[in-house]
Amino acid sequence: MAEENRDLMIERGIEEGWITPASQKHLGPAPRFSASRSIADVLAEDRGQGLVNEHTRLDM
Repeated sequence: MAEENRDLMIERGIEEGWITPASQKHLGPAPRFSASRSIADVLAEDRGQGLVNEHTRLDM
């Protein structure tokens, strides 16, 4: 039910001009990159939690 409502809202937005329709039906492949840090390291830095593992110190 919620998905149908969302689809109707999107169609209405396109008709009213406040949503621009997609220029393509499907997106192409996205480039992938190797991470330089783990998610745990990033979250710990964001939360100010100091040492995360033996390779990363975040108590700056």
